[in-house]
Amino acid sequence: MSTRTSTHATLPAFDGTAALSTGPARLVLLEGGLGRAGRDAGRPPRAPRTRPLTRAQEVALVGCAALVVFALVLASSVADTLLATGVSDRLSELPTSTVVVGQGDTLWEIAENSAPGEDARAVVAWIQEANGLEGGLLVPGQELVVPGGALS
Repeated sequence: MSTRTSTHATLPAFDGTAALSTGPARLVLLEGGLGRAGRDAGRPPRAPRTRPLTRAQEVALVGCAALVVFALVLASSVADTLLATGVSDRLSELPTSTVVVGQGDTLWEIAENSAPGEDARAVVAWIQEANGLEGGLLVPGQELVVPGGALS
C-alpha cells in the first residue's frame, strides 16, 4: 500500500458570497509545508552581527577623523600661502601706473582692469597695500598706484 503525500492545498472557489452565508465556518487543512530552508528562501540574508565599539575604539576613531581634518586645513593653508606669494611676486614684477578713481569705480573693477588674468583678490590686496588703504572705500578723483596697465 502506497501513501501519497500532497504538497499543495485545494481551496474551494468562492463567488464572493461566502462571507454572507450563515453556515458554520469550515477549516481547511493544508498538507505539506515548508521546512526552515523554505521559509528563509525569500528573505534576504542577514548581515552578520557586529559588536559596538569600545570607548578606546571610539576615541581612536574620533582622533583619526580630527587628524584628517587638521591635515586638510593645514594643506589648504599652505597652498593658499604659496599661491598668494606667487601672485604677489608676479604683481610686483609688473610695471605700475597711476589711475584716477572715477564716479562709481570700485576697487574690484580697478583690480580686474589693471591686471587682467590675475586673481582679482590678490590684485585688490596689492593695491590696498601699495596705496595704504584700510578698506575698499574710494573717493572720485583719488589717485591709486596699480600694477600693470591703467584703466581704459
